[in-house]
Amino acid sequence: MSSLESSPKNSLKIVDILEKYKQKKAIMSPLPLEQFQQIVQEAGQELLQQHPECENTHFIPFKQLNQDAIDELQRSLHQSKIMWNHFSRALFAASPIENKNSSKKMELLHNRDAYYRIKKQNDIQLKLQIDGINKEYQKIHLETQGVKSYPSISTKDQFRQQQIKRQLQMGCSQELVRQETELIQQQIEQTKSRLINEVKKIVVYIYNNQNNGWNPSSRESSAMVNYNEKLYLFGGSGAGNMSDLCQATLDKQLYKWMTIKLKQQIQCRSYHTINVYKSQLIIFGGVLFSPKNEDRIHCEVTNEVIHINLVNYDMKIVQHAGIASPRKAHIAEVIGRYLLVQGGIDSKGHYLNDFLAYDILTQRWQNVEVNIPVFQDGIAFHKSCCALEHKTIDLYKYDPDISYENQGIYIFGGLDSNGHYLDKLIKIDVRRRPIYIEEVQPKGRAPISRCQHSMSYVELSQQIIIYGGKNDDINTQGFLNDLHILEIRNLTWSHLDIRGHPSSGRCSHSATVIDEKLFIFGGVNYSGFVKSDLLIIELNQSKAQDLGQYESQTERISKQQLQVQFKPVSPPKRILNLKQQIEQIKKDSEKVKLADKFKRISMARHSRNLTDVQIYRTFATVTD
Repeated sequence: MSSLESSPKNSLKIVDILEKYKQKKAIMSPLPLEQFQQIVQEAGQELLQQHPECENTHFIPFKQLNQDAIDELQRSLHQSKIMWNHFSRALFAASPIENKNSSKKMELLHNRDAYYRIKKQNDIQLKLQIDGINKEYQKIHLETQGVKSYPSISTKDQFRQQQIKRQLQMGCSQELVRQETELIQQQIEQTKSRLINEVKKIVVYIYNNQNNGWNPSSRESSAMVNYNEKLYLFGGSGAGNMSDLCQATLDKQLYKWMTIKLKQQIQCRSYHTINVYKSQLIIFGGVLFSPKNEDRIHCEVTNEVIHINLVNYDMKIVQHAGIASPRKAHIAEVIGRYLLVQGGIDSKGHYLNDFLAYDILTQRWQNVEVNIPVFQDGIAFHKSCCALEHKTIDLYKYDPDISYENQGIYIFGGLDSNGHYLDKLIKIDVRRRPIYIEEVQPKGRAPISRCQHSMSYVELSQQIIIYGGKNDDINTQGFLNDLHILEIRNLTWSHLDIRGHPSSGRCSHSATVIDEKLFIFGGVNYSGFVKSDLLIIELNQSKAQDLGQYESQTERISKQQLQVQFKPVSPPKRILNLKQQIEQIKKDSEKVKLADKFKRISMARHSRNLTDVQIYRTFATVTD
């Protein structure tokens, strides 16, 4: 037997074990006795139990108590067997033995009767004590009837700990587990509701990039994508129409452009879309321009699809007629093996609102079923991004195991056939058949209506980034320079703290994301084509805050005007000696000049030359 006072090393408090379990699981939840005993063993402690025959301050290890109880039962069983053997011999023995052991039999019978008599007396006494306690409780209740007591938080916590101890010791913790589960579920629901209603403040940083190497020429209406952390830029129109495929290799915010030579020549085009499927670039639609060597410039809207293999740069041009009408300024997203196309302007200038799907493997077009018609007046110059948990999700394939909320294709902005700028945020669930289209209303301050902007998805942080665009309803120029971030998890527009170097507004540019950096290229604004340097925006919170703090510190130091005071320094002895020598030379030279002067005067006094006599008389007059 051990006590808490005499052996503190072997002692253990239930509260300490619960605290360790709370730190381990972050949520306190009572356990059955077997699991709790396992946690105590892993902690290198022993589970103590109060000894039933000792005082409250004496405890014994749980294993030892159980073993003592087992030993006591075995000893009692063994003794009972021995006594029964003796008693059976006395009952079934011959008459001489029976007469001899009759006194032993009487003793056993007397002890049995005494045992039952004592037990009955103890039961009656215990019942009387319980009845007395109940009467006292009733008396107290009658005296304090109508009075309510509100225990403090510490009292509630103490009572709760005692209740947990009692239930753990008795091994009856099922009810408490159920209560704790309900409490945890309530806390989870409250946390979800708080996150949904919370509007985050996000810090972004704009780099000041000065690339000294070669850059692609400035252009608009081009398309840029990310593949294997490299940027691929194709097409556009600038000083001339572009048909070049450029690749940028990145190192942090430094980049290096190069031109990729394809095995076949592609016509110049703009207002097209470019997507990545496995290791292929899928280019669809746009405006085709005639080659430079022709005298007359000719352009047409096309519906051809170009497959470019990024491994060996093989190229295949697929031309279709009929179901896929030629179009420009449309949107396109890759869903599994399909290229989903929507909207745009056809060759006759009509605004489209249809949905088409291009099977990349079979190279065939098909119509897409939708639940409701959308964009009745047609739409063009809008943007989209694909926010899906897995890029292998296929069209019309619903997977109940996917737990990513609010996933789908998001469409924002655009221009309809009536010349109205749109500000609707549309979400498309491509896993249903027909695909489910709905307009969502996120919380927070939404972007204004616009067209020819950029819309990108950041997979690491599950955010949609909208930048720039054009809205002539605001002013005559209408070029936007704002940045907006949509949290997909709770559908909330975030407040932004933009730091770094300012940039001018632009539209008709191209943008893509690598990790948590947004890369923007080209576009036009009020001054013409935007400079061909990449605009890089840091979206990582920790990096953006560090860069912003460093920039603010450097600006503060540069603005401070430090007053510099020079202490007078005593000249060295060598300089003093030189000064003395210079003064002496000056004095000597003056003496020489004065002596020479007097010499000339004396010579003129005794001279017979009229000029010398005149000099002497003048000097004598001045002297007087």
